[in-house]
Amino acid sequence: MDNKTNSRKKPDSGGQAAVEFLTTYGWVVLMILVAIGALSYYGILNPSKYLPQRCVVSPGFTCVDFQLKMYNSAESFSEVTYLLKNDMGRLVTLLYGTVNVSCPNCLPGYQESDHNCGKFNWPAPGNSNDYYLAPGERVTVMCNPGTYASVRFKEAEKRERIFVEFSYLIGDDTLPRRARLEIQAIVQPAS
Repeated sequence: MDNKTNSRKKPDSGGQAAVEFLTTYGWVVLMILVAIGALSYYGILNPSKYLPQRCVVSPGFTCVDFQLKMYNSAESFSEVTYLLKNDMGRLVTLLYGTVNVSCPNCLPGYQESDHNCGKFNWPAPGNSNDYYLAPGERVTVMCNPGTYASVRFKEAEKRERIFVEFSYLIGDDTLPRRARLEIQAIVQPAS
């Protein structure tokens, strides 16, 4: 009988050790995830604060500079300004009245505007309000300066994403083309 007792193997405790290891360190990982979630919820770990501001436009144009501004008034007027450069190597005609500005995160009811965009001192050659942009020339365009029908940001010093679409002609073309501009920037309070 002693031989039968000695032939039995000891139970393997490796499985139990693995379960204890996973349980112990699983709780630690869970607590770390809860802490990161709480920090993110309260805005301490907000990655958008650390991302660069940017302006991207359709090929053929360059967005040289940009600014999003919010006036501190009861109406919270907002303003979108950008400096656009013609890199097409040909004359470009920016068609007046074809600009559409959209802001998905703006105040409800004020997320789109299809007017109130123009160049500073927008020239009107002949009867046209279109703007002729020579190769390499730059134009500053301001959208929604203090109007009731403009997009309106929720608050200053927060990151916003704006989309601007406009139509243009290249050279003597008669078929308008559409360009899209995207701005991601911190909304500046008006001084």
